Amino acid sequence: MFKKTIQLLIIGFLLIGMSPSVFAATNEDINENSQAKEKKIHKLYDEKSNLLLEEDVDQKAIDKVNKKLEKLGVEFLSYEEVTEKFPKKDIEELMPELSRDSSSDIGIQVSVPSQYNVDWSTYRSSVYTDGKSYNVQRLVAQPNSYNSNLKASGNTLLRSSYNWSAGSMNAVTTVGKSAAGSIPGASIALTVYDTAKNFVSGISRSTIVNDADISYTWAQSTTAVFSYVKLSSQSDNYQNLSYISTKVDVSVGYQYPEFVYSGGSVKPNIIQGNANTSYVPSGYDSGFNAVDAYQSPYAKSRATVSRIDITGLEYDSVAYIYPVSPQFPAHIN
Repeated sequence: MFKKTIQLLIIGFLLIGMSPSVFAATNEDINENSQAKEKKIHKLYDEKSNLLLEEDVDQKAIDKVNKKLEKLGVEFLSYEEVTEKFPKKDIEELMPELSRDSSSDIGIQVSVPSQYNVDWSTYRSSVYTDGKSYNVQRLVAQPNSYNSNLKASGNTLLRSSYNWSAGSMNAVTTVGKSAAGSIPGASIALTVYDTAKNFVSGISRSTIVNDADISYTWAQSTTAVFSYVKLSSQSDNYQNLSYISTKVDVSVGYQYPEFVYSGGSVKPNIIQGNANTSYVPSGYDSGFNAVDAYQSPYAKSRATVSRIDITGLEYDSVAYIYPVSPQFPAHIN
């Protein structure tokens, strides 16, 4: 008995001596593993969002993506499951118009309206910072094949009014903006030459275009992420909605019903194409940002896309898009 006690004491001293480095390595691993998993999940959510931009939505392809998400721990929720897992917080004093069900338990969130036109899902990750472990649960809203404020589309026709060289005239330009300003690295910028060079024999950047029309179609799909934070040791009753972020996937299609240039003309609708991009503001779906916002009322609590400008021929407007920028899940409808 005495020998066993001595052995236990020795083991205890060894653990105490090694614990700082061991735990530090473990906590770094927690953060690295969580971030690696989040990247895989983000990539699949992006794939799903881009599928939803297609004119004919491929539901089988979406189902395959959903299965991959489930393997990574993502759980898809019905409206009833959302209200059960994310009971509304007492917000009647703040925003009484959002209160839908006064019988719900006091909890972490506002109520989510009953919807068939929104795909809700959730996943968790761990963040270790400042000597504490936090659990971050996301409630993710994406559109589906039905109409909602998570997506929009439109079309317009622009006509040329003067002669210009193919390489100097804009065909399609997109710019996305957040509260911090223009979102870098995602803009589309195509000249008429860029869009026509594969369809018009002999065209160059200096070719003079005498007459051209471009028919535009566009679509956008928004993914909204509501991040709830608690200490890992606490129950979900202590979760708080701490951080909200959105990303927007955009597709712009173009077609030339008429194209007359110095070398001749092209039959209608021969020149056509499509350009896709994603506007992801800095801090989108960041577990660390969510924890920072949970810890401090002065930390950044939002990273949302506020506006997307699409311009076309002769820099005329194709569309000004204002994606939904929700304050609560109930703003998604």
